[in-house]
Amino acid sequence: MVNKLNKFKHSYATRAGVTLTEAFMFSPVFMHLFPDERRRRAILSSLFPVMIRMLHAIGTVYVTSDRVEGLMCLRRHGSVRQKSTLALFIARLAVMLPGLILKDSPRQLLRRIKGMKEANTALDEYKKMHRDFAVLDAVAVHPQHQGKGLFSILMRSVLEDVERTGSFCVLQTETETNSRIYQHAGFQLVRSFPCAGGAFTTYVLLYDPHGLTKISTDDSQ
Repeated sequence: MVNKLNKFKHSYATRAGVTLTEAFMFSPVFMHLFPDERRRRAILSSLFPVMIRMLHAIGTVYVTSDRVEGLMCLRRHGSVRQKSTLALFIARLAVMLPGLILKDSPRQLLRRIKGMKEANTALDEYKKMHRDFAVLDAVAVHPQHQGKGLFSILMRSVLEDVERTGSFCVLQTETETNSRIYQHAGFQLVRSFPCAGGAFTTYVLLYDPHGLTKISTDDSQ
């Protein structure tokens, strides 16, 4: 199925940034980090084109067409190229973001970031126990194109890739609605917990058709 999707090109970065910004504008994580909507839009519009290039460097970014109505990144944990690419990404952010966040309180932003430790380490259990597995990142469909089956196409591609490679796939999301959508697509909810002092909840989901992990589902949702 992934053959029916387009692989990312650098010329897609701007359109991908728009799709990601519109899809994640009201994500609980970004609303927590950047409460002011105008500043949040400005920051995400600058951040996402850089971030999608980083994800392209450490994984495979797929888009639904040249118009980039939807996209996702499927990457392998344990890839040797991840550490150096991540360091470069952080260096670019260090140069780019200060001018965007100066109107916010840097101290408050840092406090909000530190408060997200639980969310940032949500997949550590899998990283410690398994050397090679798939991680699904940056799944987004532009709001204007939602309801057209694009999300289902992206998800079918993920499931087929995992089945073909004999692997498993993990992801995390921060809304119950998204968690239920992923469960409907074939993932299992394995963990959910409050983050940032209860500002939002992180949901960890797993697709493991080969039984490579010890699945303990979260029955609280």
